[in-house]
Amino acid sequence: RSLTGPTNGGRSTVVRQSARYVNGDLADGPCLAVEILSSGQLLADVLDRCNRLLKAGTAMCWIIWPERRRAWNYSSNDLAEIGPLSSDLVFEVETGGSFEVACRLPVDEVWAGLDRRGL
Repeated sequence: RSLTGPTNGGRSTVVRQSARYVNGDLADGPCLAVEILSSGQLLADVLDRCNRLLKAGTAMCWIIWPERRRAWNYSSNDLAEIGPLSSDLVFEVETGGSFEVACRLPVDEVWAGLDRRGL
């Protein structure tokens, strides 16, 4: 069960009802966080939020900047930009010593959808 948690600059976070917070940050990070930059929001602020999530145990943050058509996979080891037109954001989990894709977001489809809406 989830609920909308504390807001961050007018944006809300969806968390489990049992989520714990320490000094306004999640004490136990989710396995995957998705951050979408709004118009006027600073990339540095989103990177700071992702850093706090990674410290709390989040394995991966996806950062999506629709206005600039840019996206990144961000983990504790790496910040990797995804190709501007045709690549996927991918989150893998380890199961039995190997990795399998748990979630995939085709970025080119996201950009195409925004273009169709004139955004």
